[in-house]
Amino acid sequence: MDDKNRCRQLELMLEVAQFQTTNVQELLDFSLEKVLALTESSIGYIYHYYEEKQQFVLNTWSKGVMPSCRVAEPQTVYHLDKTGIWGEVVRQRRPIMVNDYAVPSDLKKGYPEGHVPLSRFLSIPVFDKDKIVAVVGVANKVLPYDQANLLQLTLVMDGVWKIVSRLIMEEHISLAGREWQTTFDSISDSISLIDADQNIIRCNEATSNLLGRTYGDIINQPCWKLFHDAEGPIQNCPFVRAKLSLQSETATVKHDDRWLEVTVDPLLSDTGVLSGAVHIVRDVTERVSLNNSIQEINELFKLFMRYSPIYTFIKEVTENESYVLQSSDNFIDLTGISATDMVGKTMHQIFSADFADKMVADDLQVIKAQKVFRLEEEMQGHTYITYKFPIETSSGRKLLAGYSIDITDLRQAEESLRMVQTQLMHNDKLASIGQLAAGVAHEINNPMGFVSSNMITLGKYIEKYNRYIDQIEVELRSGSSGLLPEPVTALRQSLKLDYVMRDVMVLVEENIEGIDRVKRIVQDLQTFSRADSSNIGAANLNSCMDSTINIVNNEIRYSAELKREYGDLPKVHCNVQQINQVFMNLLINASHAIKSKGEEIGEIVVRTWCDQDNVFTSVSDNGCGIAPENQSRIFDAFYTTKEIGKGTGLGLSISSSIIRKHGGDITLTSETGVGSTFTVRLPLKPPPEGDPV
Repeated sequence: MDDKNRCRQLELMLEVAQFQTTNVQELLDFSLEKVLALTESSIGYIYHYYEEKQQFVLNTWSKGVMPSCRVAEPQTVYHLDKTGIWGEVVRQRRPIMVNDYAVPSDLKKGYPEGHVPLSRFLSIPVFDKDKIVAVVGVANKVLPYDQANLLQLTLVMDGVWKIVSRLIMEEHISLAGREWQTTFDSISDSISLIDADQNIIRCNEATSNLLGRTYGDIINQPCWKLFHDAEGPIQNCPFVRAKLSLQSETATVKHDDRWLEVTVDPLLSDTGVLSGAVHIVRDVTERVSLNNSIQEINELFKLFMRYSPIYTFIKEVTENESYVLQSSDNFIDLTGISATDMVGKTMHQIFSADFADKMVADDLQVIKAQKVFRLEEEMQGHTYITYKFPIETSSGRKLLAGYSIDITDLRQAEESLRMVQTQLMHNDKLASIGQLAAGVAHEINNPMGFVSSNMITLGKYIEKYNRYIDQIEVELRSGSSGLLPEPVTALRQSLKLDYVMRDVMVLVEENIEGIDRVKRIVQDLQTFSRADSSNIGAANLNSCMDSTINIVNNEIRYSAELKREYGDLPKVHCNVQQINQVFMNLLINASHAIKSKGEEIGEIVVRTWCDQDNVFTSVSDNGCGIAPENQSRIFDAFYTTKEIGKGTGLGLSISSSIIRKHGGDITLTSETGVGSTFTVRLPLKPPPEGDPV
């Protein structure tokens, strides 16, 4: 190669190297034309070759080829085994030079009709390392091709392909960059790349939208200034923590009226030093608001479950035990164990053995029957209604859930209602008895009035007869030497006149005394007949007790001797009929207690006394007494120590209610086999106005 050709080659290579384009196709088209000029060829081509597929793909034909080509359906893709001599470049992996194309050769396969005629042919493989990436061919030089043409073509295409490789790489990088940025911008979270000084060096579109700033206003600005309007790194900054831990760090911060979750993933150098970080910001305002709402709801629900009267639970049941899986917080009031500590505990770890045995048996029945059970349970003096029902799970675990409701107040209310109903019936009965007593008293008063009057008159008449007889006897004696005539004396003796005259006055006096007692009983009946609750007034309790004793005396007299030890009492503001009813109940109970003991005649002592504020009345007996275990229930409605059919269990309950309504109380002291004392305290100051009595 002479200096002229070498210079021309260098010029062409320089032109190719300095060709300004970012398009590989433009570069290859330009390069092919320059190669044709350099080798003085009239036509040429460039094919991409893919070794994996053994496939040629046409990239560029020289400009003069297509107008001269009359092939009906020209191909742009050829498989290696379908090619002729020009494919030998790949098969032999070396250049092929033919200066007389007309000479027959076994390597030729001919070319299609209409193809441009070839006279000379030179083709070379283009390598990228040890891999053929392209095939370049030139043809139809006027003079034969030589080694200089081969060297020129090889050197130029090697240089061109280095440029092509660089353009392809740049194009791939550019495409990857565009794809990365597109992907980057499609992310809804704000994502930024920050350097070691916390300056943003790249960000996505979401960052711009979040901050309301353009890219130019964001790049090279510190993240703490953009996101927090701070003069320096914020407290609890995740970047500062990530720099120390070299691990991902997260913090939730307030920005204006929004909550932002900031995550910093450190980028480390080869030596393990933080060189930057990925700064991810997510607007979690809705989530924080939702979490706050959920937390508030949970707190309210927790308070509800803590103070609710409904106790809820879920348990797992085995062959012989039940385990708590979850329970409401209010169970601490029943068990003294918090809901958290109850989880995993068995019934026998929580409750007494007997109660736990029954509970486990009930749980097993629920699981076995697979239906809802309703139970009424007693625990620590309270009554509960419990519903238990099975839960089906895909795992086949034997679970049940349920809830308990404390119905103690309801039961007490029901008992109070029954007591009130009984009281009303009792009051109604007393009212009827009172009306009857009032009528009887009225009817008795009338005859007793004239009987009493007649007895007094009769007494006076008898007295007159006695005076008359005495005077007759005096006169008879005066005429008979001081003696009665014998017939008169005999008649007097036979009639027992001396006894009759003495006894008749005794009989009259006893009748008058009996009539007085009847009158007092009638007066007491009249007192009881005023049974309405409006009969409020000042009363002397000694008189009330006397009236009551008169009424129940027939009940007492055959079982006990009654003693009265009365003190001087001021009058008490009370409902006389109701207080008499209390005294009657206490006296009758005392009589029954003595009878139950079995002694022939017992003793009942009634005492009254007072202090500055109260008046006291006690009824004591030496009867059977009340057992200690029964004394706390003696005033409960429907509770009685008497045999079935001999008591309703309401007498003391009603009496206690009456005294409480008066602002007082009834207390008991008793010893089995010795006797009992009931003491009634009534205040001298009446209850506040408007309180029922």
